[in-house]
Amino acid sequence: KGLSLRIDCPVLPALWLDGHRLRQIVWNLLSNAIRYTDNGHIELTSRYHERQLEIWVRDTGVGIPDEIKAQLFRPFARGKNRRPGSSGLGMAIVHELVLLFGGSNKESSQVGAGSCFRLLLPALEAASMTELEDAGPQPGRILLLDEATSHIDSETEQLVQRALEQLHGQITLISIAHRLSTIRDADRIIVLNHGQIAETGDHEELMTLGGIYQRLYLLQQLQPEAG
Repeated sequence: KGLSLRIDCPVLPALWLDGHRLRQIVWNLLSNAIRYTDNGHIELTSRYHERQLEIWVRDTGVGIPDEIKAQLFRPFARGKNRRPGSSGLGMAIVHELVLLFGGSNKESSQVGAGSCFRLLLPALEAASMTELEDAGPQPGRILLLDEATSHIDSETEQLVQRALEQLHGQITLISIAHRLSTIRDADRIIVLNHGQIAETGDHEELMTLGGIYQRLYLLQQLQPEAG
């Protein structure tokens, strides 16, 4: 296309951010800008101030019609001038990822005069996080396991369980699990159903309750282990 890419991104301090998701956001914004810009340039700008990473992507493209702006960040929102390769999901993905960051996004555009997307993402400097960690009470560490034992055999699962038992009393362990046998010794179990808390208690209490936890636990006990 003969477009020029202008990058104004000074060296920033090391930040605590999800780098993979940040790359997804920037990639989708740049891809969208390239797709809808026939001539001229695209600008990528970033700044960091007041614990926020600010990103702008500007282009000299076709612009966004008013009737599309209200639904721009919804899936499959495409105008009459949609281009080949457009899935209608790019901007919706950007919006959802920005929300996961706890940030915000805003667009300004005029038909025939290009578009500008501005993102604000909360981010702490790595040095600040280190200082907070050093200043905090050392015994109060939290270990988060997200499906740590969902795809391992029973022998490996037992090794993980024994390792965690050795840390008992030294850390607070939060485990997100579907294999209920891995959390039966937990002090407190929270059962979620469609994103809502359905039951709470320890293993014995939940088994006595005879609700969702009991049904899932018994069902898993009856299922043969995958080879």
